Amino acid sequence: MSHPRFKEHLSLFEGIPPLAEEARIDRIGPYHGYSEQLLRWRQLIQEGARPLLIGESVLGNPIFGLEWGPEDATNTSIALGGIHAMEWIGIEVLYKVMQGIRHEALSDRRIIMVPIVNVDGFLKVEKDLRARKPRFRRANARGIDLNRNWPSHFRSFNLIPALLPFLGRSGPAPMSEPEVTAVMHLIEKSAATTHLDHVLSMHSFGKMILLPYGGRWSRPEGFDDMLECAKKVQESFHEKYTIRQCSRWFPGFFAR
Repeated sequence: MSHPRFKEHLSLFEGIPPLAEEARIDRIGPYHGYSEQLLRWRQLIQEGARPLLIGESVLGNPIFGLEWGPEDATNTSIALGGIHAMEWIGIEVLYKVMQGIRHEALSDRRIIMVPIVNVDGFLKVEKDLRARKPRFRRANARGIDLNRNWPSHFRSFNLIPALLPFLGRSGPAPMSEPEVTAVMHLIEKSAATTHLDHVLSMHSFGKMILLPYGGRWSRPEGFDDMLECAKKVQESFHEKYTIRQCSRWFPGFFAR
């Protein structure tokens, strides 16, 4: 059964033509607009996915998740997409993953996908594309880089965004943005009730598999296990991806 908020939200976007009819898809890739994403999620829900309302964006748009596996499972995996407004590859990849797991027999695991965390940013980029005026956009509706608003290693001032403001600010405080707060509540609730063993965040640049920490040079606890998991992901790709600890991407770079 679909979430009532999902049905209501979908009705607001009915009749919008596919992105390919208005944007130069031949130049940017075979991406799908927001209304198309909602229709694809509805199909997955009809095939057995459970819709979740994770929270709301700055502009009040709902942030939806899709869930598979038993609700009382002992293990949980979470995957996130669309944290940065223009990074649409991760969203498309997550859809393919969701298609792949829809008929899997998940006896002891819940899998939760949040395909578009930064809904406001996604819609802004889509508007740019439909107007054929693409812009470099990463932030949410308040100009905050959601990937710098997490509580781990938070700093309100970071040098690179200060020099390049189009990258987006960190925000006045950790979890100041409703999108990050919504995802953190999902993570904390999952960790409190099950064994949360994987959290994957899909981005788009660099052909890299990035591991924690981003805000410290030191290795996190359990790094060797993360590295083994990353190697399995690396082996599954058709193209070469490099594994890096995020803070060791290049000297002096910290993603707090």
